Amino acid sequence: MNINRRDFLKLSGVAAVALAAPVGILGGYLASVKTVQVEGKLFRAVDDGRVYLSHDDGESWTPLANFGSHLDINSLTAIPGGRIYARFGVNGHGFELIYTLKDNTWRTV
Repeated sequence: MNINRRDFLKLSGVAAVALAAPVGILGGYLASVKTVQVEGKLFRAVDDGRVYLSHDDGESWTPLANFGSHLDINSLTAIPGGRIYARFGVNGHGFELIYTLKDNTWRTV
């Protein structure tokens, strides 16, 4: 399944608006988008546990992983060797995974 740039930007725009829209009495925030570039590829994560990949500088996006809506992806960081470090949160606890482009795999840290 591919998502074209226009639809992805719509989705990203909704997420970006959500950043500025406090919710409920405590004023929590809905979602944020993280993007990182590794070896000419763009990777984008949203708080609902999904990661997307673009081979064409963001013109189109392909789902790469869906870790489930119960997980928040707090950050994506490019690290040497064609890898991405992802920090997750669930129920007040955190954990990390590393994605390797060469193997196309996610591994625990």
